[in-house]
Amino acid sequence: MEESKYLALVQYVINQIYPRWIKTKGEQSRWKTEASKFVVEEELLKHKEKKVDFTLVVQKHQVQAIIYMMHDHLLGAYRGVGIMAQKIRKRYYWKTVYQDCKEYMKTCREC
Repeated sequence: MEESKYLALVQYVINQIYPRWIKTKGEQSRWKTEASKFVVEEELLKHKEKKVDFTLVVQKHQVQAIIYMMHDHLLGAYRGVGIMAQKIRKRYYWKTVYQDCKEYMKTCREC
């Protein structure tokens, strides 16, 4: 997630203050609906998806490190895009998990 959106969600969840770029009632309604899926716990933004517990929201600059841990690190070592994306989604949230895993695995010599 882009840092500006991350910070705006934190601000909204804590103080119910809309970001500057939200202008119309329709945009406010959509933002409120999207933000209702998030909470701030221990100063971290977390996401709730369906029946899964809250997962940590990942900022864009953190994505590669998480994919590395789940794919290359000895404790990860999950093979296959679907399996790796599924394991990541159990703990972390960002919208493009599957696509990012797929792109990462294209560069893997062992895969």
